[in-house]
Amino acid sequence: MAEASANQRKHGCCVVSCKPGPTFHRFPQDPKIRSLWIDACKKVVRRSFESNSCNIRICSKHFLPDDYERDMRSELLGLPTKKRLKPTAVPSRNLDP
Repeated sequence: MAEASANQRKHGCCVVSCKPGPTFHRFPQDPKIRSLWIDACKKVVRRSFESNSCNIRICSKHFLPDDYERDMRSELLGLPTKKRLKPTAVPSRNLDP
């Protein structure tokens, strides 16, 4: 079995049944978008979720490919691309209880 990355060991995904994906995202600072994320994840998250939403992470498995911005600079330079969420992205995949 492959060893979990340092990021996975430190944070983990807030979704209970998740085997974390390669990248993690913090919950947004914008109160409206944060509220949408909390509502989307409410049924499938670990305990003390809402009171701790500033410290938890959710992995890339819960977002659609269209939720990410293209990393044009890295693409043009032939570098590894970075997964950066669009400001309006909300988790919507693999959130079944």
